Amino acid sequence: MGATAPPTVDSQQRALVELLRQEPRGSANRHGHEIVGLIEWLEQHRPADLATAAALEQLEGVWELRWSSSRQPYLAVAPWLENLQGLAPSQGRAMNLLRPPGPLAPLAGIAVEATIQVLADPLRAPLQR
Repeated sequence: MGATAPPTVDSQQRALVELLRQEPRGSANRHGHEIVGLIEWLEQHRPADLATAAALEQLEGVWELRWSSSRQPYLAVAPWLENLQGLAPSQGRAMNLLRPPGPLAPLAGIAVEATIQVLADPLRAPLQR
Protein backbone atom coordinates (compact mmCIF):
# COMPACT_ATOMS: atom_id res chain seq x y z
CA MET A 1 0.00 0.00 0.00
CA GLY A 2 1.66 3.25 -1.17
CA ALA A 3 1.72 6.51 0.71
CA THR A 4 -0.39 9.35 -0.60
CA ALA A 5 1.64 12.12 -2.14
CA PRO A 6 1.45 15.43 -0.27
CA PRO A 7 -0.72 18.09 -1.91
CA THR A 8 0.92 20.54 -4.27
CA VAL A 9 0.03 24.17 -4.89
CA ASP A 10 -1.20 23.21 -8.37
CA SER A 11 -3.42 20.39 -7.09
CA GLN A 12 -4.91 22.60 -4.35
CA GLN A 13 -5.55 25.43 -6.84
CA ARG A 14 -7.29 22.98 -9.21
CA ALA A 15 -9.45 21.64 -6.37
CA LEU A 16 -10.46 25.18 -5.36
CA VAL A 17 -11.31 26.22 -8.93
CA GLU A 18 -13.36 23.06 -9.48
CA LEU A 19 -15.44 23.83 -6.39
CA LEU A 20 -15.95 27.45 -7.44
CA ARG A 21 -17.00 26.52 -10.99
CA GLN A 22 -19.89 24.33 -9.85
CA GLU A 23 -23.28 25.24 -11.29
CA PRO A 24 -25.72 26.64 -10.56
CA ARG A 25 -24.18 29.80 -9.15
CA GLY A 26 -23.94 29.48 -5.37
CA SER A 27 -23.38 25.70 -5.35
CA ALA A 28 -19.97 26.23 -3.78
CA ASN A 29 -21.74 27.41 -0.61
CA ARG A 30 -22.29 23.73 0.28
CA HIS A 31 -18.49 23.29 0.45
CA GLY A 32 -17.67 26.32 2.61
CA HIS A 33 -15.42 24.48 5.08
CA GLU A 34 -13.49 22.78 2.28
CA ILE A 35 -13.09 26.08 0.41
CA VAL A 36 -11.84 27.85 3.55
CA GLY A 37 -9.35 25.03 4.13
CA LEU A 38 -8.05 25.24 0.55
CA ILE A 39 -7.75 29.03 0.72
CA GLU A 40 -5.87 28.87 4.03
CA TRP A 41 -3.54 26.16 2.70
CA LEU A 42 -2.82 28.17 -0.46
CA GLU A 43 -2.27 31.40 1.49
CA GLN A 44 0.27 29.61 3.67
CA HIS A 45 2.10 27.85 0.82
CA ARG A 46 1.94 30.62 -1.79
CA PRO A 47 1.15 33.94 -0.12
CA ALA A 48 0.01 36.76 -2.35
CA ASP A 49 2.57 39.52 -2.67
CA LEU A 50 0.60 42.64 -3.49
CA ALA A 51 3.60 44.93 -3.10
CA THR A 52 4.34 44.91 -6.84
CA ALA A 53 2.46 46.76 -9.56
CA ALA A 54 2.43 43.57 -11.65
CA ALA A 55 0.57 41.67 -8.92
CA LEU A 56 -2.03 44.41 -8.57
CA GLU A 57 -2.42 44.58 -12.34
CA GLN A 58 -3.52 40.92 -12.35
CA LEU A 59 -6.45 41.86 -10.10
CA GLU A 60 -7.69 44.64 -12.40
CA GLY A 61 -10.98 43.81 -14.06
CA VAL A 62 -14.45 42.45 -13.45
CA TRP A 63 -14.77 39.23 -11.48
CA GLU A 64 -17.78 37.08 -10.70
CA LEU A 65 -18.11 36.29 -7.00
CA ARG A 66 -18.63 32.52 -6.77
CA TRP A 67 -18.27 32.09 -2.98
CA SER A 68 -18.04 34.37 0.02
CA SER A 69 -17.65 33.85 3.73
CA SER A 70 -19.38 37.20 4.26
CA ARG A 71 -22.99 37.42 5.42
CA GLN A 72 -23.41 40.89 3.93
CA PRO A 73 -26.30 40.97 1.41
CA TYR A 74 -24.15 42.72 -1.21
CA LEU A 75 -21.75 39.76 -1.07
CA ALA A 76 -24.49 37.16 -1.48
CA VAL A 77 -23.93 34.22 -3.82
CA ALA A 78 -27.09 32.54 -5.08
CA PRO A 79 -28.38 30.99 -8.33
CA TRP A 80 -30.83 33.86 -8.88
CA LEU A 81 -28.22 36.62 -8.44
CA GLU A 82 -25.18 37.76 -10.38
CA ASN A 83 -22.58 39.24 -8.08
CA LEU A 84 -19.84 41.00 -9.99
CA GLN A 85 -16.85 42.73 -8.46
CA GLY A 86 -15.03 45.39 -10.40
CA LEU A 87 -11.52 45.87 -9.05
CA ALA A 88 -9.23 48.75 -9.97
CA PRO A 89 -6.45 48.68 -7.36
CA SER A 90 -4.36 51.03 -9.49
CA GLN A 91 -7.06 53.65 -8.95
CA GLY A 92 -7.93 52.61 -5.39
CA ARG A 93 -11.48 51.74 -6.45
CA ALA A 94 -13.79 48.74 -6.28
CA MET A 95 -17.46 48.04 -6.86
CA ASN A 96 -19.84 45.18 -6.15
CA LEU A 97 -22.80 44.86 -8.50
CA LEU A 98 -25.62 42.61 -7.36
CA ARG A 99 -28.35 41.99 -9.97
CA PRO A 100 -30.66 39.32 -11.32
CA PRO A 101 -29.30 37.46 -14.36
CA GLY A 102 -30.84 37.77 -17.80
CA PRO A 103 -33.09 40.46 -19.23
CA LEU A 104 -33.99 41.97 -15.83
CA ALA A 105 -30.35 42.83 -15.06
CA PRO A 106 -30.48 46.38 -16.49
CA LEU A 107 -33.70 47.14 -14.58
CA ALA A 108 -32.84 45.97 -11.09
CA GLY A 109 -29.51 45.98 -9.35
CA ILE A 110 -27.57 47.31 -6.42
CA ALA A 111 -24.07 48.75 -6.69
CA VAL A 112 -21.75 49.28 -3.74
CA GLU A 113 -18.63 51.35 -4.38
CA ALA A 114 -15.55 51.29 -2.19
CA THR A 115 -12.05 52.63 -1.98
CA ILE A 116 -9.31 50.02 -1.63
CA GLN A 117 -5.61 50.13 -0.86
CA VAL A 118 -2.73 47.85 -0.03
CA LEU A 119 -1.88 47.99 3.65
CA ALA A 120 1.65 47.25 4.80
CA ASP A 121 1.87 44.87 7.76
CA PRO A 122 5.36 44.53 9.26
CA LEU A 123 4.73 40.85 10.03
CA ARG A 124 3.25 39.83 6.67
CA ALA A 125 3.23 40.73 3.05
CA PRO A 126 0.94 43.66 2.18
CA LEU A 127 -2.77 42.85 2.16
CA GLN A 128 -5.54 44.11 -0.10
CA ARG A 129 -8.42 45.68 1.87
